[in-house]
Amino acid sequence: MKIVNLAKTVLVITVLLAGMSSCHDKYYEDYRNTDEKLCNKDWIEDVESESATTEWEWYRHVVYFYENGSYKESRSYYRANESEPYRTVNDNNLSWTWADDSRERIILGDKGNYTYFDNVMVRDHYLSGVLDGEPVTFTDSKYK
Repeated sequence: MKIVNLAKTVLVITVLLAGMSSCHDKYYEDYRNTDEKLCNKDWIEDVESESATTEWEWYRHVVYFYENGSYKESRSYYRANESEPYRTVNDNNLSWTWADDSRERIILGDKGNYTYFDNVMVRDHYLSGVLDGEPVTFTDSKYK
């Protein structure tokens, strides 16, 4: 009888440990940065002017990542109380790649000129990190 009780106890402990470890894996996979979460979305960030003496009051920064390793970026500059930008700067046919398998750093580049997007976190509706030394948070345009 003692052997049967011992076997039941070992079985229960094994099932509990297996259940806990599989939950951890699922949790990690849900928060892992992936191409599917990053790509094919307009990521938007609105940035206010830091100085009242500048010509612009705020700008809209939009990035779009493609699964083929290219991305486009634009900045549209607005004056206070105006609904149309007075200037837009577009950069197309730029390239991007994950720095390594951790997928927490993106290398953005064009013709030998590279920028780094560090501490990247891609969630369903948000993209955040440190872009070229500045903290940023982009929102999926569908949820803006």
